[in-house]
Amino acid sequence: MGVCMSRRVIEVRVADVIAPVILPKVSPQLKKRDSDMNMLVPGEVIVYDSDESRFEREKIMLVICTNVDSTKNSKIVLIDVDYQSKGYGTVISELSLPTENDELMNAGWMRSAGKITDISVLNRTQLIVPCFSSSRIYIIAVENQSSLRVSYCIESDQLLDKNVKNPFSVCSYPSRIGPSVISTLCDRRNRVKGDIISINVEKGKLIRPDEHRHAVFGGFLAMQAKQKIAITTELGDPLQLLTAFLNQQNDTEKCLQENAYGHCLNVWDIEKIRFRQTIRLDDDAIGLNCIRFLHHPECNHAFACSIFGGSIYHIHKKSTTEEYLADKVVQYPKAHVEGWIKPEMPPMPLDLIISMDDRFLFVSCFLHGFIEQFNISDPFRVTSCTKIFLGGAIQRSIGVKLQSINAVNFTPKRRFLRNQEFDAGPARMQLSLDGRRLYVTNSYYTPWDLLLFPNLKEKGSCIALIHVTVKSSGGMVLDENFAIRFTNENFENGPYLAREMKFMNGDSTSDSCFE
Repeated sequence: MGVCMSRRVIEVRVADVIAPVILPKVSPQLKKRDSDMNMLVPGEVIVYDSDESRFEREKIMLVICTNVDSTKNSKIVLIDVDYQSKGYGTVISELSLPTENDELMNAGWMRSAGKITDISVLNRTQLIVPCFSSSRIYIIAVENQSSLRVSYCIESDQLLDKNVKNPFSVCSYPSRIGPSVISTLCDRRNRVKGDIISINVEKGKLIRPDEHRHAVFGGFLAMQAKQKIAITTELGDPLQLLTAFLNQQNDTEKCLQENAYGHCLNVWDIEKIRFRQTIRLDDDAIGLNCIRFLHHPECNHAFACSIFGGSIYHIHKKSTTEEYLADKVVQYPKAHVEGWIKPEMPPMPLDLIISMDDRFLFVSCFLHGFIEQFNISDPFRVTSCTKIFLGGAIQRSIGVKLQSINAVNFTPKRRFLRNQEFDAGPARMQLSLDGRRLYVTNSYYTPWDLLLFPNLKEKGSCIALIHVTVKSSGGMVLDENFAIRFTNENFENGPYLAREMKFMNGDSTSDSCFE
């Protein structure tokens, strides 16, 4: 049912490195020795990467999918990705949500592993799925993998009662009773408001203190369980996410003045659901989207990306003041193009993935059409390993020509999976526990998807597979014999846009451990 895969083993070789501007200097606000307590000395490093026997290989992939038509139902799909299984490459089960206009973007498990060694053995039975457009929150029961079902639904009126709207991202504290925390972007009157709420996992009710300070904007949520804190990004105003980006006259200053996008990171106390600190970034760091913490519970380091600023930030804790700071470590250039909706095209980094051994950071750039692998063994000195091109918007086949870009060997490339083109560019990612397989979708947010890449409306999205080397020099190779396509022919009432991917036996983004 729409799944084509290859069982062959691919030898991964290092591709040409196309280096972005990597900023080596640490901010004068923080000398490196101030964060030495957060850096692991060689004897403390826990190796989880190259020994495949340490982690069970992924067997079942769960994918949340939004319909290209907002008047139709979204889906949750389970796919067999166990290459030794007789059912390899088939859909195990699928669940159509009973409502419309949900816009599924992110999802998270109700339970999180407390120890890194427990990730692959944790019994995951319930999935939390926030619906960005409708402000519903679905709890999906997945204990019976042949028959997914809706356990219960938290309707939008419960969120409005707490004066929050547009739930976006979810994380769960590693214990049997939670809490599960969800970030939100608006208040009940559709005014921008960055907030977080928690779910009582036993009663299915929302919890939010009455006296509660909030951030200006909301966005993606990442948790550091050991420190009992979370950091949210500032994405922007849901009503202007598309229009402000397309407006030819909108510059950075105007976007900030009109409250279209945010450019800060916000720190929260998870236990008390309390706002703690705002980290103000550069003005051009607008549209902050993804943030990921390192996996080691003793490390306070994280990385975040700016969609429209085209930059990557390193977040770290200053031990002398307990405050979090951020330094820009990567700056991607814009491309000057002809035949696109604007004369300058940002790279549009949408997603970040950190390998379980905390050595590699992967960045997906939707419009420029590439994924870059960085070595972050020393998070203060990020180094580029390799880059792989996978579609994107700079293609002569769609009438867009590259005029100039301040980068070497920048060669956007059309890619074909089982003789069919991979439309759009790399958006969401998921990495196997052993760090050897990177799964990539080409969809992020429906209004952006259908405007920037109209072919997705007819074809739906696709999941690709990239094989990764775990050597320190890095390396990525696209598996051209692997494709999961969410077309109308393969999935009833489609096409669908695949977003968040999860593995039932653990992946690189689902857990925040405190041991």
